[in-house]
Amino acid sequence: MGDVHASRLRLAAFTVLAVGCGSAPPPPPSSPAHRAEAVSATPTPEPSGWASAILVDHPLVGRIWDARAARWTNEAELREALSSVYFVMLGEKHDNPDHHRLQAEILGWLVAAGRHPVVAIEMAAEDQQALIDSAVTDSPRDPDPIGRALDWDARWPTWSAYRPIFATALTAQLRIVAANLPEDQVRTLARQGPGAIDAAVVARLGLDRPIRPEVRSDMIHELMEVHCGMLPEHVADRMVIAQVARDAQLTLRMIEAADADGAVLITGAGHVRNDRAVPERLRELKPDRTRASVAFMEVAAGVTEPAAYAERYGATELLFDYLWFTPVITDDDPCADFHPPTGR
Repeated sequence: MGDVHASRLRLAAFTVLAVGCGSAPPPPPSSPAHRAEAVSATPTPEPSGWASAILVDHPLVGRIWDARAARWTNEAELREALSSVYFVMLGEKHDNPDHHRLQAEILGWLVAAGRHPVVAIEMAAEDQQALIDSAVTDSPRDPDPIGRALDWDARWPTWSAYRPIFATALTAQLRIVAANLPEDQVRTLARQGPGAIDAAVVARLGLDRPIRPEVRSDMIHELMEVHCGMLPEHVADRMVIAQVARDAQLTLRMIEAADADGAVLITGAGHVRNDRAVPERLRELKPDRTRASVAFMEVAAGVTEPAAYAERYGATELLFDYLWFTPVITDDDPCADFHPPTGR
């Protein structure tokens, strides 16, 4: 569920504000036979200026797996496939700058295809929309005022890593949409539950409907794992509500803001998994609109079978339409200095 190297600490600091945002622990090594089968489909790509230096020589780095077709694809084919997709969801690991470079690249593809989608971002809450709009009005081609207005470096991995996304959006005059829930609502949901917020908000986010038991159980398990086993189960159970609410909010903001050219969502990979989260809600609310999820996935040593990466999410099959493999940004132990958030 969470970003192993960044989201655990962010979760401790912000309670639940980044739950389910990035990638999870690496899967176990696959067998030699599986490795041979996985790497034989395409040639090893040439180095392409990766910012991440760990496992840069891994045989999957730079490759793109089309999970729906169960085959390797390439940038040209992915570009063509995404060019007409109405809702494009780009799932990152927050602290990996290569993921943001590739997000900006895909956004540029859509623009080059004649599209002008809105760009919805998880990294700003709906009540911060005025800050973004004001920054764009004052400096319509300069992304840096947006970073300053949102106090980016105090809350997220370095602004310089995300900057290419905003530079691409502003150059193409794309609308940038703050898509997350306000922090006070997230905290209230996590600590007190839906009964503590406005009934209209509860209904809008679908929190008046029960969460499927198997989904709730899986999410509790993932939250506890993200918190290095230090999160009490009853606290994790409440935090599930906040996570479900954030998925709903991201979905609704995309739908509400999108026009004829659709929307691109910039968010953590956990929010674009097809079995739940934003894609599931899009299927419910906009079944007539095309959608595709792309997850940027850090490779794991010895793991060269794409399907093995589903184990990061406690699943037995791939949960995204496309996987784009990248090197690893850090191999620090995220649990070494972890302290769990407090819960009442």
